[in-house]
Amino acid sequence: MVMDLGHVLGADGREWYNFWSGMGADVGQVALFGAAIGLYRKHRCHVKGCWRLANQQVEGTSWYVCHHHHPDGRPTHADVLRAVSASRSDATSS
Repeated sequence: MVMDLGHVLGADGREWYNFWSGMGADVGQVALFGAAIGLYRKHRCHVKGCWRLANQQVEGTSWYVCHHHHPDGRPTHADVLRAVSASRSDATSS
């Protein structure tokens, strides 16, 4: 068992070949998965609780919102604040 551990980790003289062709190959997959999560979080709608991808920039800010929250063109900062406060008041009244 101990000898096999050295083989799996690539410490048996093959200059890490076994590690990079085995467990080490997962490093790249984890990096790609993390990058996908990061891109989703960056391009997600800024209205709290919304999971949709956003493509409308709020004028005067760096926020982006989705068509669901603002289907009538480019929203302003006041429109977003109004929508957020309305959703919060709906949540507290329920």
